[in-house]
Amino acid sequence: MNKEISKIIDFVKEKRFVPKTELKEYIKKISNCVDITANRKIESLIKIDKLIKVNKTEYSTYNIKETDNRIVYIGLKQNKEIINYVKNRLYDLKKEKSPSNQKIILRDISLYEKEIIYSSNIDDLIEILDKNKTDLELNYKIIGVIENLIRKNNAYVENEEKLLQILKRILKENPKYDKKFENLKRFICYILAYFNDKEFLVQLEKDLLTEPEDYVENTYFVPSIAEHIDKIKEELLKLQLKLNNKGYKKKVDLLLQIRYKANENLGLIDSKSSDII
Repeated sequence: MNKEISKIIDFVKEKRFVPKTELKEYIKKISNCVDITANRKIESLIKIDKLIKVNKTEYSTYNIKETDNRIVYIGLKQNKEIINYVKNRLYDLKKEKSPSNQKIILRDISLYEKEIIYSSNIDDLIEILDKNKTDLELNYKIIGVIENLIRKNNAYVENEEKLLQILKRILKENPKYDKKFENLKRFICYILAYFNDKEFLVQLEKDLLTEPEDYVENTYFVPSIAEHIDKIKEELLKLQLKLNNKGYKKKVDLLLQIRYKANENLGLIDSKSSDII
């Protein structure tokens, strides 16, 4: 594969799916060619099964948010194959009755979490999560997959209320950090933050009062929830005052650090030139 083709493939891979017009402009820039030549290069890569075309009938299949039905998107042939593979595995997962086999299928799906954007059938995972009341390890794996699809890939959830209800139940049943399932509470908190659910604030207060400081830092200092932290700044100020009135000075400081870190992650402050008061 020559350097030019490698650059084109890498560009599409980074974008996942890119409008054909945008890809043509990129090729014209790196190859110093005209529009018709750039179009020929794209068509030749489609012909040798490196790239695929995605039209309006396939937008939903690839989670493409586009209002103009005339736009053709370009993606990698490999991505299409992986998406279809995962789609089939999710179908298998829905039919499978054995918890141990379900775990194997989920582990297989997790091999491709970072390589695809795929959201259809996420409600099938929620159904399995709802039915399984005894196997925490299976639920842990399912929640990890759901969190990845929702938070990183903006997967659409048809029954958002049901998902949040299930997650709150699991959180209530597992209130303390468990090293065996170290990210269970974190995954749930991140999904709650993504949907701006009030339970996130409730759980934050509980974690401040009951979990070690390093757990709180590792959970709430992350960039992915910074936007939600900013949205609830008034509620967090009230919580700071509440904790202060109860004499929890260190908890107040830790909560302030969470807010500071969120502002830093959002680019609202410069960590190099600003300190917490």
